[in-house]
Amino acid sequence: MPDDEGTANPSNFWKPWANAWQYLLDLSPENLRNIRYHTGLFSGGIPGHGLWGDGKSDDYTYEEAKQIGYTEAINGLPEKYWLGEPETARAYGPLGKQYLGRTVSPIIVRSQRCVFNLYSMGVMQQLEQSAERQTIMEVGAGYGGFAHALGKILKGKITYLIVDLPEMLFVSGVYLTLTNLGQSIYVYDKDSFTPEFVAHGMHNYDFVLVPNFALSKLHPIDEIALMVNMESFQEMTDPQVEEYLSFCASRITGFLYSYNTETFYLNQELASLSALFTKYFDLYPDPSFYDELVKDRSGWDPTRRHHFGVPMSSGRTNPKASLVGLPTSPRYAKRLARAVVPRWVRQLAIRTMLEG
Repeated sequence: MPDDEGTANPSNFWKPWANAWQYLLDLSPENLRNIRYHTGLFSGGIPGHGLWGDGKSDDYTYEEAKQIGYTEAINGLPEKYWLGEPETARAYGPLGKQYLGRTVSPIIVRSQRCVFNLYSMGVMQQLEQSAERQTIMEVGAGYGGFAHALGKILKGKITYLIVDLPEMLFVSGVYLTLTNLGQSIYVYDKDSFTPEFVAHGMHNYDFVLVPNFALSKLHPIDEIALMVNMESFQEMTDPQVEEYLSFCASRITGFLYSYNTETFYLNQELASLSALFTKYFDLYPDPSFYDELVKDRSGWDPTRRHHFGVPMSSGRTNPKASLVGLPTSPRYAKRLARAVVPRWVRQLAIRTMLEG
């Protein structure tokens, strides 16, 4: 059984999700084949958010693709890096709309921006050119969409290590199995997950799924080429985030990549991500870039921040590269605050806090 300390114990944010997880665990075998259609609760892909399209057309026009940010995220990018929903069982229809031969939705844009930014920083090229398998570690991979994307692009070049809550590993394990036929997947087993396996055996697999409570067993890892966290650190406690950062800072040979809000209105156990990051990493863009956009705001900051980080002890510096998905003005942050959290949700949250 896991300990009640550090990463082993989920933050309060995750405790109300028990019923949703039970629903997923109770899916029939037929519905498991369509598990991507059941992940809207924690991926944002629910009707009204673009997952199913708008019912008007099966294709995106250029202007529509531009509006959701997809055209910007592929502009100048080699076509092999363009993402779309993979072909899986489609009992409920396509997961998005067609654009340039790919099934695209706003959910895909988040991953596409990350791929663009990794390419712009030279990370994708370094991973492809490496003569040895490299380790990518993603903390909180959700349903496994980004893991699938990089696993497909860098097939045979990487071992993709996912560290997540056990219930989420069930979801990503099923999804990756369905979308990566022929690739090898290891799911944590306490008897076989030995120091020897961690140090040497993991590179025999394309994907390795490890529960959050086993983080301490990953210490034999010497090098991590890339650590990814997208909209997961923002849901943790300060000590949990710091435990992951401390673990990876001494092992990252490439970059930390984060896409998170600085503070999350539903999580009262996290004070400031950038304050934790800057204890271990030099960041690009510098946190001051985002602070200028929200300096007239108080309380939680809804701006999703892209950050690359190199460990302070490495002696390396972040290259100055062009990134996509960055906010450009204070007005953007204010619009985002209204878009990310509808007024009725904000009012409910405030009322709940007052009653508490």
